[in-house]
Amino acid sequence: MIEHAPTQTQEVFASIFILANRMQTVGNLLQEEVTMKQYMLITLLKASSEPSNLSELAVKLGCSRQNIKKLAQSLAKNDYVQFHSGKQNAVWLELTEKAWACKTRNQEIETSALKLLFQSFEENEISQLQTLLGKLALGVTHIENQIKDRK
Repeated sequence: MIEHAPTQTQEVFASIFILANRMQTVGNLLQEEVTMKQYMLITLLKASSEPSNLSELAVKLGCSRQNIKKLAQSLAKNDYVQFHSGKQNAVWLELTEKAWACKTRNQEIETSALKLLFQSFEENEISQLQTLLGKLALGVTHIENQIKDRK
């Protein structure tokens, strides 16, 4: 295991946390129809070739099943998703035409925002960032596993 300076790792952690909040805030301001979290859920559902259940979506978005259910209920209330019952009490989500239209309308906004977000990066830096974020995700998995082992 590599040892790192505690102050430096604390600063990196705080920076990531703050940036995540800022990205969510600007994402909410960029679109009027749905929140950034709701948009991410729509994006995940759109990327899937078949309906996804709440538990699978929770893992993909890195939050609880209850959080996904809340997001989905809000989206369902506004006709963006539909709930379907599945085997073993699984709840499946499917996008409506309204959600597909929302995603299409916001595609230009998303593309423009991503261009601005990464405009100061070189191609190799994007690749490096992907690698580093993968390592960070692995670190989060280690913490999750440690928490599970304690229980």
